[in-house]
Amino acid sequence: MKIAVMSMGLACKTVKSNPKTIDVVSIQNTNRSYSDYRTIEQKAKNCHVAKFDDVWLTKHEKRGYKLATRKQIEDILDWVEGKDELIVHCKVGKSRSAAVAYLIACKDNDPEVAITILDKNFHIPNEWVVELGAEILGNQRVWNVFAKNFPVYGDI
Repeated sequence: MKIAVMSMGLACKTVKSNPKTIDVVSIQNTNRSYSDYRTIEQKAKNCHVAKFDDVWLTKHEKRGYKLATRKQIEDILDWVEGKDELIVHCKVGKSRSAAVAYLIACKDNDPEVAITILDKNFHIPNEWVVELGAEILGNQRVWNVFAKNFPVYGDI
């Protein structure tokens, strides 16, 4: 499967230029809506929407943010089965989408190979999402390879 990690803006531009040809995992903020979300959903071949925020600690929920749930990540990993070309996007294309794309790549590849779809100088995969995915995939190496290649956020 060909996987591209993108910002919302680039994903919108890409599906508008190639309507109904690319499947999209659209990771959307819970408290904000953008017109690009609707365009992506309409122009994608198929679109799976997951709404969670770019947070990784349960204390962030006290401020109104929503962590990704195990079910959301399971649903994404199930939905991508059989897809040939996939865009995974979030608002900036840096954290949530990077984590999800890595997990999708880990379904069919060794984590050491899967991690190469990410740019260490740009991506900062959401560690909560990676932790959930490693549990779902039943592969501790998914987490270990991630932790080795990307710095820890810290308790922000």
